[in-house]
Amino acid sequence: MRIVVLAKPVPALVAVTQMVGEPRYPSLRGIMGARSKEIATVGLDELGLRGAALGGDAATTRVLRARAAAASGATRVVRAPAVEAAHETVESLADRRLI
Repeated sequence: MRIVVLAKPVPALVAVTQMVGEPRYPSLRGIMGARSKEIATVGLDELGLRGAALGGDAATTRVLRARAAAASGATRVVRAPAVEAAHETVESLADRRLI
């Protein structure tokens, strides 16, 4: 595994592709082992944060507006050989004037 460390003042934009790495999936042994592990709870005192400004009152950003996402249309699954599926997909997009 290769690790790359970049340092850049903010604001910064970092873009990667799927080639950045393969996801690692847990093994069955790892999943079963995780079931017996204890989840430790750490309080503010243990972190040295008792009395510190935390949460929304200390946030440097404000939420001005929130709204629900627009409902998406019905999903259509095309199950056909690749060439036929491509033609059907293009026709569907063209019918909706998306291309």
